[in-house]
Amino acid sequence: MKIEEILDTDIDPYDKYVLTTRVRTGRSVRGFKLPPVIGFEERRKLEAVAVKGLLNMEGDLKGDYFPLHGSRSYPPKPNGMGEDEEETLRKTGNLFQEPDSTLLLASGMGRHWPDGRGIFCNDNRNLFVWLNEEDHLRIVSMQGDRSKPTKEGKQIKEVFARFIRACNSVQEVLKKEGSDFMHNDHHGWVLTCPSNLGTGLRAGTMVTLEKLSARDDFKKFLGKMGLQARGTGGVDSASTGGTWDISNADRIGKGEVELCNILIKGAAQLVEWEHKLQEGGNVDEEIAKLMGGGDEKKEEKKEEAPKEEKKEEAKEEPKEEAKEEPKAAAGSGAAAARALEGEKKEDAPAYDAAAADLLEGVDKAEEKKE
Repeated sequence: MKIEEILDTDIDPYDKYVLTTRVRTGRSVRGFKLPPVIGFEERRKLEAVAVKGLLNMEGDLKGDYFPLHGSRSYPPKPNGMGEDEEETLRKTGNLFQEPDSTLLLASGMGRHWPDGRGIFCNDNRNLFVWLNEEDHLRIVSMQGDRSKPTKEGKQIKEVFARFIRACNSVQEVLKKEGSDFMHNDHHGWVLTCPSNLGTGLRAGTMVTLEKLSARDDFKKFLGKMGLQARGTGGVDSASTGGTWDISNADRIGKGEVELCNILIKGAAQLVEWEHKLQEGGNVDEEIAKLMGGGDEKKEEKKEEAPKEEKKEEAKEEPKEEAKEEPKAAAGSGAAAARALEGEKKEDAPAYDAAAADLLEGVDKAEEKKE
């Protein structure tokens, strides 16, 4: 992953809309079962290996590990972190919730909760690593203030660089311990949820799009841009005051740098549209063009016209090929001949010949009778 290839685009030149930026991914540690089936003791061993790697990080990545309140798996903090500290981390969106959905509970994610679960925080509180939640590790680099726009909150390149250094640092320590992250040459990074196969990366920004998100086609044109929208509380949550968590929609098939750049370009465009609407402008034409409307649609119709003519010609041709030489009518007498003559068509001389031959035969038969 080449950090220098990340775009330098200012996603909010007005300093009015972007609150926070975040880059996260999951990682699984080779040699351990995934969270839905991992056992009590094995989860504790995984926690010990991961924490050793995390506590070896230096510089701006240096920090400490905090087990969830009530966890007794980490000797330096036998009862986990305090309830107040845990609640503070949750309110700022930096700590995961206890699983309560039927899907997660049925899959085994909540077994032995909260034992063996926790969070690593660097001293600057802009790097967080979740342990033993949905994935073995969930690495999150983020900065900004969810209550108001700041210059720090829109520095996506800075966030991405920290994220890469954290991933590499933890992996190096794991390798020294004889382990590594799970990776497959075909599927990429192996994680618990199939939707996260590939990079497992979600680059996102919390941005206020009050007027733009009020459009009925909001999520449709986001999809066209390779983006998705979540509410302020995460998956399936609602927006608060027009604030949305916008992130890349794909995880697999593209690289980390490409996905991050998709977010940067998309977020910058969304902010431009929102600002235009706030100033009383209109963005219908631009969005229609994105969705394949406007002048592009007219050109498509012009191109389709000749195709339709060709289709009509193709339909007529089989009619000519399907013509067969007429057969003599069954039975005898003038009635049959007259019936054949009645079917005569201008573009089918064969009918004339057949009718004439039949009439001639009828006349001769009648002469003999007389």
